[in-house]
Amino acid sequence: MQTLRERSGPLAYMAGNGIAANLLMWGIIAAGLMSWTGLEREAWPTVPFYHIEVSMVYPGATPEEVEESIVV
Repeated sequence: MQTLRERSGPLAYMAGNGIAANLLMWGIIAAGLMSWTGLEREAWPTVPFYHIEVSMVYPGATPEEVEESIVV
């Protein structure tokens, strides 16, 4: 007959102690609400239009050929 050993660790502790689990949950919620008020929100973020970044894969081509292909 196999004997059952008691598990240990944070998950087992939280499963056995509901008050600690609820306190941890409320602490995480409170920290999230406090950090949420400090987030910057923008409807239209400023994007610099003077910079364009293009990347492409052109196997076997030289950098000059890739540049010419993009420009054309």
